[in-house]
Formats: sequence, C-alpha cells, structure tokens
Amino acid sequence: LVFVRAADNYLELHFADRMTMRRQTLASAEHELTALGFVRIHRSILAHPKHFAVASIGGKPHAIAGNGQALPFGSRYRDSIRHFVP
Repeated sequence: LVFVRAADNYLELHFADRMTMRRQTLASAEHELTALGFVRIHRSILAHPKHFAVASIGGKPHAIAGNGQALPFGSRYRDSIRHFVP
C-alpha cells in the first residue's frame, strides 16, 4: 500500500500496480495505518513516506511517488513533511 485517498464514504487504496476501493472513513483508516508508518499529508490523503520524496511544485511542497505521481501537502499538515525527508 502506497497511499490512501478519501472519496466520499469510500477510500481509494493505491498500491504500486493497482487501485481498489473500500467503504471506510479516512479517520478510521488513519487510526489503523499510523502504526504502520502512514502519515496524513492532506485532509483527504494518507501516505507512507518510504514510497515518496519531497519536491516543490509551483512553490508548494508535494510528495512525489516513484512513478512520478504528485500528492499535495495540505497547509494544516505541513509538519508531516519531516517524515518524508531522511
């Protein structure tokens, strides 16, 4: 599991090679996944730092996956950037 994105009452579970959906709240997923190293980076996104690097896009920090997918850091979650920087 690389990252989780909220989609209404569902979660998009993004793996390296596929995406699946599950009916669950992001808050409950965060409770479960924090112990596994996942970090909230946006109000709708949980990401695992080992799969991402940090880069600036348009002057704003983003988590960049190995496949080039960029996820924004929400302004409330800017402190979570420290988990993504070695």
